[in-house]
Amino acid sequence: MSWIDKELCVAALTGAVTGVAVMIPLVSDEAWSWVGLSIPAFIGALVGLVVGSSAVAGGHCALNSGHRWPARTAPRWKHRFAACSTLAVTLLVAGVFMAPVIASGDPVRDDAGFPTYLAVLAVIAAVTYVFAYVLGPDRPS
Repeated sequence: MSWIDKELCVAALTGAVTGVAVMIPLVSDEAWSWVGLSIPAFIGALVGLVVGSSAVAGGHCALNSGHRWPARTAPRWKHRFAACSTLAVTLLVAGVFMAPVIASGDPVRDDAGFPTYLAVLAVIAAVTYVFAYVLGPDRPS
């Protein structure tokens, strides 16, 4: 399996699990069914594939930079690869999160005054960094 296949499989699986985890509190005990949770899992997997595709695009940018500007050590290369993947995903997700804010003209704030989407964006960026670091290639090929 190449790093692209691993990245897309993990992204789809993570999206499906997240979709189910978000819906579990909303599903009442009487309505608990696998059909009711399979739809969020499917939608989460599709969103995960979109996010994973963005991470793969960032990884390709890292591979191109690795040919022109080789890293001195393998850990530095892995960090560069993870940073490029994370940047691509963060830009995609931030754009999706900011589109409704820009369209409405009002900042979205919680009761405490802190936008929740910034915390969600930070979690997505951290998870993407870890996955890209672990699943990425050891050296550019």
